[in-house]
Amino acid sequence: MSDAAVKAKTGKDWAAWFKLLDAAGARSLEHRAIVTLLSKTHGVPGWWRQMVAVEYERARGLRQVHQKSDGFSVSASKTLAVALPDCFARARPLRSASAGFLPAPLSPAQ
Repeated sequence: MSDAAVKAKTGKDWAAWFKLLDAAGARSLEHRAIVTLLSKTHGVPGWWRQMVAVEYERARGLRQVHQKSDGFSVSASKTLAVALPDCFARARPLRSASAGFLPAPLSPAQ
């Protein structure tokens, strides 16, 4: 996220937020406390207070990329150039081969 984008939405760029949070002792705070500080003391709106808190934690070595409070989160997706009914028809045989890999019946949404 660029300095310009964060400044446009929060009133401060990354350097200003990091300086402010350092001065507030945020290095020793848990994530939730940093978010609360940003909300109650500085009026940072919902999604942006999470973004500022996470980027601060990453910049100070308190959080790694993809790290969440309970571990790590990674996902992947694939876009297929095929009609949905054809996709399901081709995937059905894979369900029986994967024996329980898919947790729910494989059928298109109605």
